[in-house]
Amino acid sequence: MEHFILGSYSTRKQSTVGTGRTKQERVQSILWLAAQTPGGDICVQPLDADNAPTGIVSHVKNSDFFQNYIPEPECYDEYIRPGIQNLLAWMGPADSPLPSARPNKIVDLFYKAFLSILHGERGMALKEGDAEKLRDLALHAAEMHFFESFRVGISTAAVTQRKQKNYPLAIDFYTRALEVKEDDHLLFNTARTYYEMKDIDSARQCLERALAINPELAVARQFLDFISAPGAKQSV
Repeated sequence: MEHFILGSYSTRKQSTVGTGRTKQERVQSILWLAAQTPGGDICVQPLDADNAPTGIVSHVKNSDFFQNYIPEPECYDEYIRPGIQNLLAWMGPADSPLPSARPNKIVDLFYKAFLSILHGERGMALKEGDAEKLRDLALHAAEMHFFESFRVGISTAAVTQRKQKNYPLAIDFYTRALEVKEDDHLLFNTARTYYEMKDIDSARQCLERALAINPELAVARQFLDFISAPGAKQSV
């Protein structure tokens, strides 16, 4: 797995200020640029007041990210994608050397932010091979469909949770992925998770939905026949 941009997300932090009659609840919202890393964790960096990435990176466990970070596609389309397009225009065509100077603040911020993603920390110098990695990262980020990228990321997290037997969390992730797009393979994996939770009715419903999308999905047909057989207890 290579690095790829997941989009812009937000987190909410609630705090209490004052006491007695002056006591108030405040909610702080922070916007982030998020990227999937080859190791499986999510690299996040806060956006500044102008909604540009700061390059200050931290890493969040895959499951924690999809539990606590909220997609913000409007922010991505209004601020992040145009900045990436400016970065690509400055970088020039594939295999060409990067220009020696960055023409403006936006290009400089996105260049440093993407370099931080590749190296996992801020302030690293350009290394051999980085130019093409930066181009690939920026090209994907400029062209990617936000919610499709989110769906792929969260469904991958769901598979991990299912394998670790964290079934309720896996179901939550699958459900959120399916809200983006009904997919036969996602529904099949959701059915497997429900089956492992001994929720046969929900498993059957997911398999029927999968077959409605793709009647030729043989594994779903076989699984549906299996769980519909009297006394079926064997795990898949």
